Amino acid sequence: MRTFYFSTIALLLLFSLQQTVVAQDLTVKEGGEITYQAKRLVDEYQNLLNTVSNSDIGEADTKTIIENSYTDLANKIFFNAEVIIQDDIDPRPDRVKDFSVNKYLNNLDLVYTKSPENSIVFSNITVSNVKNKDFYYIKVYFESTFNNRHRKLEIPYKTIKRFALVRADKEGKKWKTYIIGISFYKQEDQETISLNDIKLIDESATGTDGLSAEETQKRFDEIMRSFYEKEAQEKETEYKQAVSSAKEAEAKQDYVAALDNYIIARDLFKRTDVVKKVLEIGRIIEEKNNWKLMKEQGDLAASLRNYSKAVDWYNQSLRINPSQPELVTNIKSLTQNIEEVSLPQNFFDQGKYEDALKECNQKIKKNKKNNTNIPELYLIRGNCYLKLKDERKAQEEYTEAINIDRNFLDARLARAALHEKKNELANAIADYDAITQSIAPNDAAFHAKKATLKVSAGNRKGAIADYEKAISLNLKNPFYPYEKGLLHYLEGDFEKAQASFDNAILLDANYTHAYFQRGRSYIKLNHVPEAARDFFKAKKLGLDKAAQQDITQISSNYYQAGLDNFRNKKYEDAIAQFNHALTINPSYAEASYAKGEADYELKDYETAKGDYSTAIDLNKNYAEAHYKRGMAEYNLREYPIALNDFKKAVDLKADYFDALIGRGNTHMQLKSFQNATFDFQKAIVLLLQNQKAADDKTKLVNEAKLADSYNSLGRCKYEQKDFAGAIAELKNATKYNKNFADALYNRGLAYYEANDQRAAIEDLTACLALNPKRYEAYYARAKANGRYDKYDKAVSDYTVVIGSDSVSSFKDVVYLRGLSYAKLHSYDLALKDYDTYSNGNPLAVDSKLYTEIGFLHLNKNQFEKANENFNLAYDLDNKNATAMYGLGFSYAQMNGVDKSLEWLEKAFTTNTSEWAVLKRDEYLANIKGEKNFKGLKSKYKVK
Repeated sequence: MRTFYFSTIALLLLFSLQQTVVAQDLTVKEGGEITYQAKRLVDEYQNLLNTVSNSDIGEADTKTIIENSYTDLANKIFFNAEVIIQDDIDPRPDRVKDFSVNKYLNNLDLVYTKSPENSIVFSNITVSNVKNKDFYYIKVYFESTFNNRHRKLEIPYKTIKRFALVRADKEGKKWKTYIIGISFYKQEDQETISLNDIKLIDESATGTDGLSAEETQKRFDEIMRSFYEKEAQEKETEYKQAVSSAKEAEAKQDYVAALDNYIIARDLFKRTDVVKKVLEIGRIIEEKNNWKLMKEQGDLAASLRNYSKAVDWYNQSLRINPSQPELVTNIKSLTQNIEEVSLPQNFFDQGKYEDALKECNQKIKKNKKNNTNIPELYLIRGNCYLKLKDERKAQEEYTEAINIDRNFLDARLARAALHEKKNELANAIADYDAITQSIAPNDAAFHAKKATLKVSAGNRKGAIADYEKAISLNLKNPFYPYEKGLLHYLEGDFEKAQASFDNAILLDANYTHAYFQRGRSYIKLNHVPEAARDFFKAKKLGLDKAAQQDITQISSNYYQAGLDNFRNKKYEDAIAQFNHALTINPSYAEASYAKGEADYELKDYETAKGDYSTAIDLNKNYAEAHYKRGMAEYNLREYPIALNDFKKAVDLKADYFDALIGRGNTHMQLKSFQNATFDFQKAIVLLLQNQKAADDKTKLVNEAKLADSYNSLGRCKYEQKDFAGAIAELKNATKYNKNFADALYNRGLAYYEANDQRAAIEDLTACLALNPKRYEAYYARAKANGRYDKYDKAVSDYTVVIGSDSVSSFKDVVYLRGLSYAKLHSYDLALKDYDTYSNGNPLAVDSKLYTEIGFLHLNKNQFEKANENFNLAYDLDNKNATAMYGLGFSYAQMNGVDKSLEWLEKAFTTNTSEWAVLKRDEYLANIKGEKNFKGLKSKYKVK
């Protein structure tokens, strides 16, 4: 198999034999022009492949397009028919062959699956340096992707690397470029990438050696950029103008002008849709070159009194078929009519209305003598009166012309226009009824005009019917379905409106306002994503500012609806509306923020955080969004991250007391109470300042925030052991909110730690009156009652906690109730609680607990059990003086005098201070008379 490298060399040799080019120095500007043309040539090659593989183009046309690609100067992109293209149509990598242009393109036509849309895509197009070997050439590298399938093989295509060899020849002062070969790119090509490169010189360089390599490249890049930007912009503008002119001419059925403009567009860019149009219009013109059709067109023009056009059609028909003597007679008669009205018409055209009237009057008078009447003269006379501001006489003349010839189109149009000007819409419509029913029933434009009049008259349904007739007569004018869609929209039939706009867009894929209006229809049909896509397309095509403002308003309407739902606590409905607002306008920061608020209220903090983040991405200085994202992160327990957002909010808005409060609460969660104290104090100062100028509603909101801030500040001071300071701040909290249960609870705790149990119990009781299910308050009050020696009340509160669903949060509550029972000498109940506590918390059983259980048994005269527990306590902690005393007491009760004195001496040795607290006469009844016991007391100086 031949490799393309050798094919390239062969081609170079072949062309050097055909045409020897004397190498000359190329300027940077010439190099840029060659490079630009080469890259454009590959774009045209891509368009050619897509045209050949387009299913809408017939076989005969495809053959013509293929042949033109290497023969027709206007469409030629290949140097000649012998150019070699290495086959990539066969998707099997081991079946590479070299084909001539004709063979390759015919293969594409036969075996590649066609489609109405472009399916072959080139990407990553790059170019080599300009090269020279007998002639100038350049390599254009690209990646090619075939998106359809091979008709016979099930193997899918892959993206492949290719390169085109482009030859450049100078013809006069211009460079012409043609493809002389296309091949696969191979790695070995990289080794020859600089082969035959030439040095470009700058024509503006002052030195003889030109520019350095770096300067040359920079200059080359500038030239290339200039070519791309200027040429691309100019050609695209010229292309759009040509297509627009072609469509306008086509709508008027001026097919010659349409073809001329489509050819201009095709020669600029060989895009598939324009190539198809050139072929289509060419066929229409060919059909119209029928002499009989031309005669019929002449007859029609004559019947409409369009004499010049009729004469033109008759002459064209005669040129094709001269054997039509009746046409010669017709032409003579029509020419006489033209001559009859030409002088007054010329006067009118020159603005000499009085002269025109005079001439018309003379001719009408003369014609009446000859029993002839030429309605054109009355038309001219009516036009003169109209120019002279005499509308009444103008209308009379138009009517006279119509009375002479009911099918006189120009007179009907003139009178209809005058009726429209005078707002006599019914009369104007009546004239167009005559035109569309008998004079020119197949002219879509007249049906469309009648529709506009009916719209002005408020008859939308009638206008819709007229547009439907116009559409049936001209299936290719997108304006008619567009206008019909607008009427359906106004009638509230949004599905029909959408369908009409669909048709307009099918006829003109760049119909900006059709996309906009279809988007509005989708909104009414609640198809918001589809509407958003249409609005985006319309904006991309250059939608006017007024329409863009309408789109913004649609988004705003959804936003406002969302706010209404939010205020009514319909958060899911609010989210749906905010989503619609964002679908229409993804840059709507306020809508993203509002959606976050709704998600926040639903406690979906993760989603809310994402919403706030989107708002921040859209507006970096959105302080409120930073604050609320911080709150979402706070609720997600992402405290360090939340701190950053609260800080950013405060940085953006120094008096943002809500953000300070949020940051203070976050510092509290992180046990950074000093920092939290600073934030709450600053927030309180700002709130108090804000109160001075606040209205009544704001003052109430601020008072609630002041109460919260003082409460949090009090808690911070409590955690820092500043109980007096905590109590003072919490008093401020209750000043702003007398029924603030949390502040009462916190103040109760502070009073407890300050050893003011009465005040603690009072605050905790007030807290429970406001919130009877606040079990930590029962727990705290029980402890305060215990310190206040009100053990029965402590037991009552502990019992409430034990019976609650929250008991698992209070690990020692059963133990504490047992301790309170012990204080009340309810030893059995105490032992029961101790037993429950021990079984439930085996890891909490320690020397102290065994000691306490031992004393309970001792008080119940269960001396052996008491002794057993004291021993267990001592085994766990041999420095437990209380357990030693207990052993001394239990042995005394069991008449173990020596053992009793032994343990008591150990206890005295360890801690004599406990003796006074623990001793009871009943514990010592069996040893108090013992001499050794008295000596022991004397020794350790205890009573």
